[in-house]
Amino acid sequence: MISTYLKPVWLGYSQTGGAANLRIDELGGRLLLLGGHADEMAALLAFASREAGFNPIVLDLDGRLSSRVSGYFSAYRLADILYDIYRLEEGCPRAHAELLASAYTAALDLTFEEEAIMDAALQKLASEDSMASPPAVYDALTGVEGFRGFYVDKLKGRIGTLKSIDAADSASVGQVLNHPEGAIIDLSGLGMPRASELGAVLFIAKLLAKVASKPSIDMPAFVLVNGAHRVFKGLPRTQHGSRLLTAMLESRLTSVFASDQAQALSPLVGEACPTRIISADMWNLLEKGRRSSPGRWDKPSPPTVPPVLPNSFVLVHGFYGSLQPFLPRPFEQKASQIMLTRSDAASTTETGAESPPKDVTPEDALTKRILQELKVNDSPSMPSIVGYLSSEFPKEEVQTALDRLEKDGFVRLAPKEQKSGRTMLAIELTPKGVELLGRLA
Repeated sequence: MISTYLKPVWLGYSQTGGAANLRIDELGGRLLLLGGHADEMAALLAFASREAGFNPIVLDLDGRLSSRVSGYFSAYRLADILYDIYRLEEGCPRAHAELLASAYTAALDLTFEEEAIMDAALQKLASEDSMASPPAVYDALTGVEGFRGFYVDKLKGRIGTLKSIDAADSASVGQVLNHPEGAIIDLSGLGMPRASELGAVLFIAKLLAKVASKPSIDMPAFVLVNGAHRVFKGLPRTQHGSRLLTAMLESRLTSVFASDQAQALSPLVGEACPTRIISADMWNLLEKGRRSSPGRWDKPSPPTVPPVLPNSFVLVHGFYGSLQPFLPRPFEQKASQIMLTRSDAASTTETGAESPPKDVTPEDALTKRILQELKVNDSPSMPSIVGYLSSEFPKEEVQTALDRLEKDGFVRLAPKEQKSGRTMLAIELTPKGVELLGRLA
């Protein structure tokens, strides 16, 4: 007998006693985290899901989730995946191009007509088996026919603001999906809010195209998007058809949207999510509005809810039609090596003043030992440095730390000729790595 039981995700403690759990298979494919503490709940949900054995994909638009839970997942930055999400999916290039047109539309707040122009340009790129990066889209707009030149030029100007977002070949979306522990992608690294939003929608479009073209693909437990109001905006008037959001809701993916700005979030997201987790501040505001509005005799009253304590949440369960206030559970926050090195770099201000010293973490100690050995040794090979340090640290952790340091540009692999005449790849410090060693010393 094949069991279909899925372990519940433990979120906290019910105000009336007992554990507050969430079943991923009862969400109906959609969950909304809403209110001033939505990011805190998003971090807790990501951690608790990983603890329960699930493999979520987390799209972190502002870096807040990465600083809290990236240590529990395989961590990536926008620059790591940008090249692959520009690449049109081989199995369905035209369908992917249509999703990309909607993605650019959502990121740039385009109108119906501008979305049609964008779709025509991307279909042209799909027929040429080309990339869909902003520079490529800008060039493709020149050959679009059937639209007034004024509107095309106006759209080219808006795309031109994104031409500086370049990419180099690195990790693929397929690699991100292959991690059994799930993955978190920090989209805030380029320092441009528009780049974070574009990266989020392009990743969603790529993932939807991959899921549609490969039915046997390993699915993540869910895709969590924090700052959802930045990509699915509540516009003053309808400007486009929200095709990307519709495709996301129709797919096999389970989608989790988190937003601490309810007034800026598209109402379509709220209407599509029967199950919600609402923080106390937002819940009390909604309850105040409900009590002040007169009821109708032919409309049943909602169930009475116990008083909601500050810093707590209410689980509005669409599957059962129930309301459950609960207190979130504590958990240990853990940042990945990527976040640690980035925070170290940010500790020096523009005037050269440094922040107070921090406690040395195990990750810092391992990083420091690796950098020290690379400095005193003459370009050792990666297997030799891993074997040498495995007497002090677990071998897997040394290998992972080396991979991350290489990805972040602190070390590099360079060809080195041996006495025998053979050439091998040696690992050596970069100037950026020497600077990091100075900060850790």
